Amino acid sequence: MSLVSVAKFKFQRWITRAVSKRNRFQISEPRRIGFKPTEKMANLDDLPPEIRSKILEFAMETYIIDNRYATAQEKFSFACNLSLVSRAMNSTAAEFIFYKYRLDIRQKVSKWQTPIYPPESERFRWDEDAIAQRLAHLRSKAEHVRDIVLEDYGPGPHSEEAMNDPPAFPPQLMPSLMAALRTLRYVTGVTIITGDFDSDVSLPSEFWDWIQAARPHDFTAQGSFETKTGDMNPPLESVATYKVISNYEDGL
Repeated sequence: MSLVSVAKFKFQRWITRAVSKRNRFQISEPRRIGFKPTEKMANLDDLPPEIRSKILEFAMETYIIDNRYATAQEKFSFACNLSLVSRAMNSTAAEFIFYKYRLDIRQKVSKWQTPIYPPESERFRWDEDAIAQRLAHLRSKAEHVRDIVLEDYGPGPHSEEAMNDPPAFPPQLMPSLMAALRTLRYVTGVTIITGDFDSDVSLPSEFWDWIQAARPHDFTAQGSFETKTGDMNPPLESVATYKVISNYEDGL
């Protein structure tokens, strides 16, 4: 039995319970002679969003219990399969699927690769068209994003590789990146990731101004970022948890 079939079975059971509970509090209209009421089978589109959200949450919890050794990617794939059940469930599932959003400018070369958008696009080198599509995708999902991870494993500043490929978080990226980040109205966590270089990556003041305005609860800088000098003035008053770590500390 496919994952979608299992999801549909569990959803139908939840729908039956929800509709039965709702019907107990409804007053039936008097039955008239010749009147044959037609019963409409309940479906996900008829349920309030909060009920669909509970159904999805229950399905995810059940999957995690039944598949305790499932990887993060398998859990993500299961949530994506649930979103295919119906159009209404697709909308509801977005708040789970895009809760934590990973924006990969350039990924780290590794045998363990996370999915990239758009599929089959360049993941290790600078690709303006692909990056523009990723930023557009982020903007389209902004209302669902609560935790944003920004990753760019481009060359280090002033390195020989930067002669052929823009350095990590290059200046030409910043206008479009900042425009996308400003659409994240409900973000509570921000993580920026790059490599470990001889010289640090310095982000523009616009980025730190956005952090101040967005007021995330958690902020993490991983890799060689210049975060101990002028970048942090004024200090990030809204951030409750602030971490600066290297990739070696994280085991990468």
